[in-house]
Amino acid sequence: MKRKLSWQPPDTRTRYPMTPFPDGWYVVELSRRLRPGKLLGRQWLGRHIVAWRDDLGRVCVADAFCPHMGARLSPETGGRLEDGKLVCPFHGFVYDASGDCVSVPNAKPPTGCSLGVFPVQEANGFIFAYWDNAGRAPHWRPPEVAEDGWTGLKWKRFSVVGHPQDIAENAVDVNHLGCVHGWEQGRQTAKPEIDGPHFRSGFRFTVRSNLPGLRHLRNDSSLTVHIWGLGYLRVDARAHATGMDLRSWFMSTPVDGDRYDVLIATQIKKAGAKSRLPKLIHQVVERLGTEVGRWVAMFENAREFQKDSVIWNHRVYREDPPLCASDGDLFRFRLYCKQFFPESVAHANGAAVRTK
Repeated sequence: MKRKLSWQPPDTRTRYPMTPFPDGWYVVELSRRLRPGKLLGRQWLGRHIVAWRDDLGRVCVADAFCPHMGARLSPETGGRLEDGKLVCPFHGFVYDASGDCVSVPNAKPPTGCSLGVFPVQEANGFIFAYWDNAGRAPHWRPPEVAEDGWTGLKWKRFSVVGHPQDIAENAVDVNHLGCVHGWEQGRQTAKPEIDGPHFRSGFRFTVRSNLPGLRHLRNDSSLTVHIWGLGYLRVDARAHATGMDLRSWFMSTPVDGDRYDVLIATQIKKAGAKSRLPKLIHQVVERLGTEVGRWVAMFENAREFQKDSVIWNHRVYREDPPLCASDGDLFRFRLYCKQFFPESVAHANGAAVRTK
């Protein structure tokens, strides 16, 4: 009996005319998942990288190949950490968190022996690294927003066959919110504002729940969308029926030129309301409420994301679509995106940036 072959989406590069690796900041890992002593190996923007945190808490994200004789430094190929430093499995060369070779067995480190490292930024529990097709240093940083009064992050990862511009563009594509997600009475409440790499816009919708048995419930919600390049999308929301404030991050990271990973993370603002209950009982009730709120928010975000990803996995990118009046600010958003693409895709292999 013949084995049934699963359908595979067409190659991303035949569906999208632009480089799959736009300039910008992209998530490498959650901060809490990169503890001192843990070495991470990952495919990231078409190359293999390693990441680790040294004993002082500094994070290094670097090309995963030793500059000495080319051994791969990932943990699955024998790379390891000793005293917060990376040790090559081939000849024992040792690298610190700046990428410099600080020792070799039975000799002095060769002059100029250093890893290709990427600029790193930690913000709101995410570790970002910077990619530039021409190897330039970053001229902007991902934002960090206040954490006081907010819960920790609840998160989930997804993989999409497509281009990272898809998810950012969805956040300003007002028409699809009714057609794909069933949101009603949508209207724009704030015209787009563009300040360099920052794109900001506001909307208001009536949203239906995805929870079984509760799909009849509707909630009037206000959304403020913040986009910083094609790897950072944050939606600040207020559910007016419950008074709950919610933050949702949709962090896209290109993997290999055909697919990109999306890290969805949510947090809600703690109620902080006074109660007549005993303090301990109040704390238990409050914690239970916030945990339920985070779970519901993550469930809703994941369900809505899956509706979009079915389309992204199969779509063909139209460079010059015949837009209608109700398509909103898609054209302006695409002009904003151009700043993250190199003038020529001939440089799409990129280069690590030395940060010293």
